[in-house]
Parts: sequence; C-alpha cells; structure tokens
Amino acid sequence: MRTLWLVPVLLLSGCGEEEPKPSRPVAAVPAPAVPQVSSGPDMALDSFEGKPGEAPSGWTFGKGHWIVAEDASAARGPAVLRQDATVRDWAVALREGSWGGDFCAEIRFKPVSGKEDASGGLVVLAQDAENYYLCRANALEGNFRLYVVQANRRVTLESVDMTPPALGTWHSLRVARAGDLLECALDGKTLLTHRMTAGTEPAWPSGRVGLWTKADSVTHFDDLSLARLPSIPKGVHP
Repeated sequence: MRTLWLVPVLLLSGCGEEEPKPSRPVAAVPAPAVPQVSSGPDMALDSFEGKPGEAPSGWTFGKGHWIVAEDASAARGPAVLRQDATVRDWAVALREGSWGGDFCAEIRFKPVSGKEDASGGLVVLAQDAENYYLCRANALEGNFRLYVVQANRRVTLESVDMTPPALGTWHSLRVARAGDLLECALDGKTLLTHRMTAGTEPAWPSGRVGLWTKADSVTHFDDLSLARLPSIPKGVHP
C-alpha cells in the first residue's frame, strides 16, 4: 500500500484541526441552542449540537432514524448524531454541500450495539443516497473496507484484515482524496489506498460527504471535519 505524499501532516493531526482531541472524555457541558456548524472555503466542522430527539439541520436522510442525542463520553460535549433504527440494508445521512478536488474528511464514531452488524461508515463523493464511495469499520467483523455503491449495490474495492474496533468505544475514520487516489485510515492509521479508475468505476469528481450504518447497528457520530488539500502538481505522481 502507498501513502499519499501530500497528506502526512493530516495523518498526524486530522482534517484541519488545530489541536488534537483529548485522550479522555471531558466533562459534559450543556449543548448550545444553535447547532455548532462552521464552514469556510477550505474547511468545515459539524459537531451536531442541537435539540436532543430532533434531526440536525444541514443534513438530508434516507433510511434510518438519525437524531441528535446525548452521550456523556463524547469528547467535546454530550451532543452526538445517533442512528438507532434497524434497516433492511443501510442507513445513509448526507451533509449539504458538495466537496470536490483534493480534500480530507474525518469523523469520530462509537458502535453502541448490534447483533447482525455494529458498523460506522464515512461516505464521500456521494451523488445521492444510493451512489457514493464508502469507508467502513465493523465491531463484529475483523476487516476494514472501502466500497463503491452504485444504484444501492455495494462492491468491495479494497479490504484489509484487522482487529475489530471495540464496541462502546470512540474511534475515528478518515478518507483523504488526492487526484484519483483515495486513502482510508482507522484510528489514525492508514490501512487502505485505492486508485480510482474511470471506465471501471464512477470516479465522480465531486459529491457530498455523509455517514452510514448497516442493518441493526446503533451508532453514535461526532465531530465531522472537512478540509481541502493542496492539489498535486502536474507531472507528479504519488
């Protein structure tokens, strides 16, 4: 596997964060009345602050039951995005706005429960809720995978065996896109690199970022961060 030459700093510090996340949960603080969403030309941050029991603003939802909930173990306060419905296949939530070019997306997730599945996924380059790229980890399976989903049909692009992420514990997923390369990391460790090939897969130039669960997974998500990356100079190949 190769590591993208332009993103080593991101693999250490996350997608555009100025400070690392605390290693231990901080004390719970009251959630602000207005959702905490910041964005600019080169970054975006969504920590899902809002009224518990309601869907957060700035998102669209397909299947599933996506609501703001409270989790005292969240690093920056109790508010998280929770998906707790059992679905026939998978539940997808998409953030408003399109991201193209070179960028990095990162999310913290906690698999809470599930008998058939206990997964969390980060969606990129989504055209809609049935067409996207997906990086996912599953607390009930010893693999980490990158998929492409077209017309709601999932095809494995890359897979690696690994120790499953623990139930009831916070983890991080990161996807960096540079040119035709996608790099996927779990808990800060790069595990998958894939070169998108036009003609054999969609290789969409841009799309929405989102979140994903499968079957009976109950999963919490927090601190979605997005950052644009410097473009690869012409003639330079990672």
